[in-house]
Amino acid sequence: MEHNPTKIPSPLLSLVPILVLVTLLFVTIRIFGSDALSGGSQIVLLTATAICCLIAMTYSKVRWKVLELAMINNITGVATALIILLIIGALSGSWMISGVVPTLIYYGMQIIHPSFFLASTCIICAVVSVMTGSSWTTIATIGIALLGIGQAQGFSDGWIAGAIISGAYFGDKISPLSDTTILASSVTDTPLFKHIRYMMITTVPSMLITLVIFTVAGLSHEATATDQIEQYSIALNNTFHITPWLLIVPVVTGILIAKRVPSIITLFISAALAGMFALIFQPHLLLEISGLPVGNIQSNFKGLLMTFYGSTSIKTGNPELITREQYESWVKQSIRPEQYAEMVAANGEFPGNYMTTADGRLGVARLQFGNVVLLPQNAAGSGKNAFQIVHGTNAAPPHTYIASYLWTQYGFKADALIHFGTHGSLEFTPHKQVALSGKDWPDRLVGALPHFYIYSIGNVGEGIIAKRRAYAGLQSYLTPPFLESNVRGIYRELNEAIRNYNNLQGEENPSASALDKASLQVKALTVRLGIHRDLEMDSILSQPYTADEVARIESFAEELASEKITGQLYTMGVPYEKARIESSVYAMTTDPLAYSLLALDKLRGKAPKDIEKHRSLFTERYLNPAREQVGRLLADPSSGTGELVCRLAGISRDELHQARAIAGSHTDPDQLMAMMRQAAEQPQAGSGKGMKEHMKKMMNRKAYSKEEKHQAMAILEIERAIRNVENYRKALLESPGKELSSLMNALNGGYTLPSAGGDPIANPNTLPTGRNLYAINAEATPSEAAWEKGIRLANRTIELYRQRHHDSIPRKVSYTLWSGEFIETEGATIAQVLYMLGVEPVRDAFGRVSDLRLIPSRELERPRIDVVVQTSGQLRDLAASRLFLISRAVEMAAAAKDDAFENQVTAGSIETERLLIEKGISPKDAREMSTYRVFGGMNGNYGTGITGMVEAGDRWDNEKELADTYLNNMGAYYGSEKDWETFRQFAFEAALSRTDAVVQPRQSNTWGALSLDHVYEFMGGMNLAVRKVTGKDPDAYLSDYRNRNNVRMQEVKEAIGVESRTTIFNPNYIREKMKGESSSAGTFTEIIRNTYGWNVMKPKAVDPQMWNEIYEVYVKDKYQLNLKEYFSRQNPAALQEITAVMMETARKGMWKASEQQLKDIAALHTELVNSYAPACSQFVCDNARLRDFIASRTEARAAAQYQEKISQVRESIAGNTRGMVMKKEEMTSSGEMKTNRLSNTLVAILVAGAAGLLIFIIRRKRHQP
Repeated sequence: MEHNPTKIPSPLLSLVPILVLVTLLFVTIRIFGSDALSGGSQIVLLTATAICCLIAMTYSKVRWKVLELAMINNITGVATALIILLIIGALSGSWMISGVVPTLIYYGMQIIHPSFFLASTCIICAVVSVMTGSSWTTIATIGIALLGIGQAQGFSDGWIAGAIISGAYFGDKISPLSDTTILASSVTDTPLFKHIRYMMITTVPSMLITLVIFTVAGLSHEATATDQIEQYSIALNNTFHITPWLLIVPVVTGILIAKRVPSIITLFISAALAGMFALIFQPHLLLEISGLPVGNIQSNFKGLLMTFYGSTSIKTGNPELITREQYESWVKQSIRPEQYAEMVAANGEFPGNYMTTADGRLGVARLQFGNVVLLPQNAAGSGKNAFQIVHGTNAAPPHTYIASYLWTQYGFKADALIHFGTHGSLEFTPHKQVALSGKDWPDRLVGALPHFYIYSIGNVGEGIIAKRRAYAGLQSYLTPPFLESNVRGIYRELNEAIRNYNNLQGEENPSASALDKASLQVKALTVRLGIHRDLEMDSILSQPYTADEVARIESFAEELASEKITGQLYTMGVPYEKARIESSVYAMTTDPLAYSLLALDKLRGKAPKDIEKHRSLFTERYLNPAREQVGRLLADPSSGTGELVCRLAGISRDELHQARAIAGSHTDPDQLMAMMRQAAEQPQAGSGKGMKEHMKKMMNRKAYSKEEKHQAMAILEIERAIRNVENYRKALLESPGKELSSLMNALNGGYTLPSAGGDPIANPNTLPTGRNLYAINAEATPSEAAWEKGIRLANRTIELYRQRHHDSIPRKVSYTLWSGEFIETEGATIAQVLYMLGVEPVRDAFGRVSDLRLIPSRELERPRIDVVVQTSGQLRDLAASRLFLISRAVEMAAAAKDDAFENQVTAGSIETERLLIEKGISPKDAREMSTYRVFGGMNGNYGTGITGMVEAGDRWDNEKELADTYLNNMGAYYGSEKDWETFRQFAFEAALSRTDAVVQPRQSNTWGALSLDHVYEFMGGMNLAVRKVTGKDPDAYLSDYRNRNNVRMQEVKEAIGVESRTTIFNPNYIREKMKGESSSAGTFTEIIRNTYGWNVMKPKAVDPQMWNEIYEVYVKDKYQLNLKEYFSRQNPAALQEITAVMMETARKGMWKASEQQLKDIAALHTELVNSYAPACSQFVCDNARLRDFIASRTEARAAAQYQEKISQVRESIAGNTRGMVMKKEEMTSSGEMKTNRLSNTLVAILVAGAAGLLIFIIRRKRHQP
């Protein structure tokens, strides 16, 4: 009685353990993700079991001994299965590493025809399963080999696995050796073979149907190209020692199966035999698996054990190996003798010391798919400064870089070349910047190949250099989608307090005490949220903020709420999600509509007072209604009519037509040219009458006032927004398809339509994508619109500086010129430079700026402010004439004599001359250099060369070293044609004297000060150099052009605060990026690494609390987003980098982290390195001081393993300079080779002896009575 329950539980009570199990599993998986298998799910199962036992003991009165015995019996019943599973794991690894599976794949690919592969696989597995009586054994042995053969022939894993499992289970069910078949016949008291006959009645028809399906699937399968299968075979042969002797292992396994040896014994002997063959035939793979530097008995033993118990992976490759004769024949066809001499001087004779084999051949890494080949772009130089290698070095490219391009032309004989941006290194290889010749590397490496470059519409500046220096036709693709930050809820309480303050202030006679109380409430919330640090405001809670300070906080909070952020990374050819298409349309149309309605109200005197000062009022009155209107247009596109435009703008139909006429009559070069062409095409009848009439028409055009033009522009902006809501939605939906069709059309020799560049919010004309990006006519810059923006922003810079410095103006302002901003704004930053100097452009009849005019001092109403300009390489190449224009403007301003105010340009030139003489420069040269103001990269370089040094924290101890490097690297003069690219010692340093402010352009919604490393590189580098020269930290401002209707200046610290709060600290942004894969995970790394860069270049720009927040979000998972699991799954290297950057920031003293924080970060970092191997970036591997700092903050055992992992990778790289990728193993002496062979033989004998002993014991036991 004690073995049976006295009372059977009801169905409802029986459901209790199941419900508990399901609920706890759901919660556990929700919290732990895939880590639930590490222990959480087991606890859940034990909990559910405990509840079952509780019900059995309390309700059914079953004794504990009975339950315990049942558990023991169940465990005993599955013990065999568990042992089989364990041995199958060892078998899978040993068969792979020994070369058994690769050998079966190698020969199988030559025997099994792809059309009948799936059906053959099913039949083979069925036969083997009948012979073995075990589907598990079949799948674990022959199934693995068939999976590899199928993959090589181009079948998906799902189809192959289906064929393997179908055959294995069919054979298992009809095998007289199968445990399940025998059990089923005995339970039903049916003779075994009678049971099998009955089973065949149901299984054979299903098997036949299965074979028909697999046959049809195989016949309809597009077989992998023969050359691809051949390459697969070569790759196997290069990695493994393929030999028929390895087939002994499956043959012996088959014999043991036929002899009906028990599965456990069969599998064990098979695994042990495979291990022995691994020692004999694949010692180089065991060395690779062991991670040890030298092959010996220790490496073989460690590698073999790791093969049996752990997860192993082997690097395989099939590079194109180029001989000296091939290389030299290609070089003779493409490379000039002087270029080849330059290359040999930089890299040595062929094959150099990178990507080479022991027999002197050179490898070209590639993946070939028939007539399509993918090549990774090799490093264009050598050294640790990866940033500079990509952005241009002075030295000729190495042999392997050149060989990949020459092989493409002459070895592969490609019909076209496609580069995937943004961006590669080809366009940054040395020599001329414009008008390339046969002596320039890009010209020689591309040759006559049609060349296409896939480029983001958001990066037209760098795209143009690919056209100019690599002869590329651009094919544009979309940026990531846009959405609002959705952080308004985080700052809701603050917004309510600000609204309360504004309401009190708006009363006719506000109470001073009530205002103070409301202001203190705003202040308390501002301090609690840390916003006061972003805005550099005080935190004394007893002293209320002023009205202007509350307004600044209000603007900051509103900017956070309405900030545009990028969503999941875009995949070319794949449309955005529907919600992201709509959010992008909102971003493209809401602001233009809102600001245009405001502009009309201003012109009519209807705009609320101080509306620009109070962002929340603008949001309430204009932004929210505009957003609602866009929503209605998305729901009903047909409502976007002229009638709606008139109603929203408050105008009549006639006024709309007049606005169009005013805009159309605006004089511009294109219209003038069109009218002249039209006149030229008229029949002249000998009198010139047609030309006179057209000239008269041009002269008699009606002139409109500035107010009329502004009103017309605002009305047309409203019309564009209203009418294009559906057009933008359609363009975003169709662009992915157009990108692919345009590329195919280009490859077929078709014409690619042109397109402007820029992100679609700043410039919707970039849509649809799949077009060839173009730049602008540099001679027409700054345009009239850019000039107006430049005046506004220059005045705003002076105003901001005055607010911070007791009403004094800046003496000198530094500007960075970038090609992307120059193209998209038509030279607005150059306009700022000119207006600061008090100089304006003079246009000719065709709109070209070919001359300058001094603005009279009385008209300017302020002193002329000195400038210093640093140019990017792209802008330098694109607009050299504008750099000359700036130099002329400086000379004109310095020579101005009629000024009513102190001329800061003159004072700056005098100071520069004095400093140069003090440095030992002759008075004559000092006078000439005193007006040098335009500088850029040395030797035509495109980057500053500072980023790699900044990230190598153990290479510098103080910022002076960085500043000196920056001053040297960016000290070439580009202000005149005569002295182009000359480096004059101390010229750049002297020019930076008296600099009070640094200005950087920002024109794209796709990046910010934190998300783009070039910002801290250029702006931060200039800031650092100025601090070194002047001894004070300059003000730093961004010229924000992202909203074409509301350009503005913003302090960089404030911009960093906005970006960090809306991106890396914003759970909505993090979730959006987590939809992506490895590259999306990398975006977090880039932002945090750039935060470190700002900490180095301008420490005041980074709130120290930021690092505490990074710790909370990415180490402690503040928002419970399972970030560790996400990074581990998608990109462990990204989280390794994040934690390494955090530790380096603390090590350098830039973050005062607590000891517990350091221990937590170090523990996470070492765990990632030990689990996934180190991703050897500058931070993770190449900083010895940082490695020691991390090891000192973690547990000793983990620290030792961590140091060993790093050392193994570094030693393997340092000791493998000849091959790095394809070199297998080279013995340094015959003695080592002999020792290795002896070790292999010894271990093989030991394994064989153990296997023989086991067989002997088994046979002896069978013969015992």
